[in-house]
Amino acid sequence: MSFSADVLLTPMDFRGRKVMQATVRDISDRKRAEQQVQAERDRLRRILDAMPDGVYLVGQDRLLQYVNPALLSRGGPVNGRKCYEYLHGRNEPCPDCANPQVFADGTTRREYTTRQGVTYDIQDVPVTGDDGRPARLVFLRDITARKQAELRDQQHLEDTALLRDTAVGFIQLGRDADIHQYVADRLSRLVSEAYVIINSYDETADQLTVRAVA
Repeated sequence: MSFSADVLLTPMDFRGRKVMQATVRDISDRKRAEQQVQAERDRLRRILDAMPDGVYLVGQDRLLQYVNPALLSRGGPVNGRKCYEYLHGRNEPCPDCANPQVFADGTTRREYTTRQGVTYDIQDVPVTGDDGRPARLVFLRDITARKQAELRDQQHLEDTALLRDTAVGFIQLGRDADIHQYVADRLSRLVSEAYVIINSYDETADQLTVRAVA
């Protein structure tokens, strides 16, 4: 029968001779538990490696303990850089760093837009790091296309509402109102620097008049 054991050797005197006393402790259960934990870590690592979203693991010291291939393909090798150096090109920690909040309150979720206009949905999960101390597992999902689509939809709704209000306002204009100026004002809210060109022809005087309303 074989098993895992810790062996403690203690020098001692026995009947006038120097001998070693061996204390053997069965640690099979502990070793099996450690192997199970390592197997779970390896399985999680394979899942994170295959994810298309960016994922990284950072400790309380802000050292990156893991960066998945998707994020490495964008940022390149870590080379011992801290999270704020690698991810944001900074020389000091970010003023709005999520570490304190995550370690104090648990999982958080937020959105962040880079200087290049890329928007990420970010989820932070408190975990135990490779060194056995608290760490933060971060998931980054690029939602730039979704945010741009939401902005386009919102703009479409606003433009549709403006056109509806314009039609209603046109019907309610008084007899002495300047229709052309009204239309120009409404167009300028849809298109910057819009203006209306009015062409009128006087048959009696055989004269064409052109007027621009800004």
